[in-house]
Amino acid sequence: MQIKRLLACIPLIAIACCSTPPEQPRQPPVTYTPIPRPAPTPEAPVVAVAPENWIDNPRTPGNWTYGAVGNATVATYAGEDGTVRLSIECDLAARQVRIARPGNAPSALAMQVFTETENRQLSASPTTGSVPQLVAALSPRDPLLDAMAFSRGRFAIEIAGLAPLYLPSWIEVSRVVEDCR
Repeated sequence: MQIKRLLACIPLIAIACCSTPPEQPRQPPVTYTPIPRPAPTPEAPVVAVAPENWIDNPRTPGNWTYGAVGNATVATYAGEDGTVRLSIECDLAARQVRIARPGNAPSALAMQVFTETENRQLSASPTTGSVPQLVAALSPRDPLLDAMAFSRGRFAIEIAGLAPLYLPSWIEVSRVVEDCR
């Protein structure tokens, strides 16, 4: 009995599948009006400011070395390719600590030093020589040097136009500072 009903429905299903739906009236195409956008404004100059978590940035690749050069002792941070990235020098005769970064500038630039306990802006003067450098000088008793040596394992140096350096506070830094005291 159920088979007869099913067989009776087959022609109705076939007719329903072959019929086309009634044609819908065409609607006009939708046009979009562009939204007016303000003219771009020139970007403000980027000011180098260490992020709050600068100490979490990856260490700049390289290693410290320590040695005597003439009447000075020097801690040098060089990259894996041997390129000097920063040097901290004690001029024994002048009793002065110099922080030098390879670079060239027509006049003095700001050198930002970031440590765990102290942040300070120094004036880095350009020097000429076989390798042009930007050099900041400090008294060997300056507390910034102690902050660099004991800054939760790392300190940062920034000079506008140069990549920031995130350097480890290894013993070489302390040795140079102690040599001048």
